[in-house]
Amino acid sequence: MGHGEPPDHGRDRPVEVSRPLLGTELIADDEAPTVLYTPTAAPLRGAEAALVLRELADGRRAMLVFTSLDRLVDGCGDEQPWLALRAEAIEEFRYLAQADTVLWDALIDPADRQYGEPDDSEV
Repeated sequence: MGHGEPPDHGRDRPVEVSRPLLGTELIADDEAPTVLYTPTAAPLRGAEAALVLRELADGRRAMLVFTSLDRLVDGCGDEQPWLALRAEAIEEFRYLAQADTVLWDALIDPADRQYGEPDDSEV
């Protein structure tokens, strides 16, 4: 990359995600978070949000969900817009987003992360 050129954030490469680090089956009920976080394509404006989905190697679409805001920042970077939701609403959000599965606390390769707001062609 030459000086003065915009960084290549890998937007033309297929999205790769890590295996989940923590699934709900590993959390005792009394330790389960009551608030979860999911990345959005852009900061919330009004009542609608475009959730970020990732295509897995097997073709399924995964909704990214994080058990804390710190884990979302670790997994997606500090420029990633996000939405907080009640833990009991996760399945409803997954259904509405038309995701096949939920990927918990994933670490997204920095080259595949979102930096700032996407333009209209990327949403």
